[in-house]
Amino acid sequence: MRHRRYDHLILSDSPNTASLLALIGDEKLAQLSLDFGGAVISIPLKVGENSPIAYSIGLPAAQMLSDIWGGMQFTVPLGVGKTERILRLISEGRPINKITRIVGVSRSTIYRIIAAEEEKNQLDLF
Repeated sequence: MRHRRYDHLILSDSPNTASLLALIGDEKLAQLSLDFGGAVISIPLKVGENSPIAYSIGLPAAQMLSDIWGGMQFTVPLGVGKTERILRLISEGRPINKITRIVGVSRSTIYRIIAAEEEKNQLDLF
């Protein structure tokens, strides 16, 4: 029951991370995750500018969700975009203690992300 203008996308019958990513992109999905991650939300049949989803990701993206999955409920993926947000806050020079409160993760999670990023950026010597 897809809207014609989305026929070129391969989307699931119900919202999942891959389909959301294909439809609204990683920035919008990350914002949705930050605002509603882990919560079960209902996608309105007709979304308006005062809809919580529209406030989160903008009216055009919210309308796309409504076009495809209006009337359905789904659990918003948790943690999408957190790594990128943590890395951005670190690059801005924010202290670790402040980042834990902003993003809602532990210090050990932040240190693990930093270590993984440093490992990824290491040159392979052998």
